[in-house]
Amino acid sequence: MTENNPHADHAFELANKALFLELDGTLSEALHMWQQASAYADEHLPDDDLNFWIKSGYGSVLLEHQDYELAITVSGQALSWCRDQKQPLLFLTTAKAYLKLGDTSKAAQFAHQAQQISGDEIFDQFEPRDREVIIATLNHH
Repeated sequence: MTENNPHADHAFELANKALFLELDGTLSEALHMWQQASAYADEHLPDDDLNFWIKSGYGSVLLEHQDYELAITVSGQALSWCRDQKQPLLFLTTAKAYLKLGDTSKAAQFAHQAQQISGDEIFDQFEPRDREVIIATLNHH
């Protein structure tokens, strides 16, 4: 985030509001706030780390909201940044979204990338049945 940047300050404020709404369990309001933060960051901070951080929060809440295809799209916008930052969240989000869409092969590819960042404990972030499917798919490759 750039010092003394009013656009970064505003985007960060929107993202923080989204986080608090998410923590309060008001998922629809959180989703709307993440969407606002993402759109604002796209317009004013397209290449800023903050924009990519916002995408990770937005992608995660889209997954929770069961908008799997949009979760994959939004997450895809920040995967390179997450890889560079060694942050597994969007790889995990994308893997879970592909699982929900029934594409175990792609889910396993993204789970493997999350594993490369975080190690085998990343599999603990999956539901037991999904974990079994991911591990079985990875073992076949």
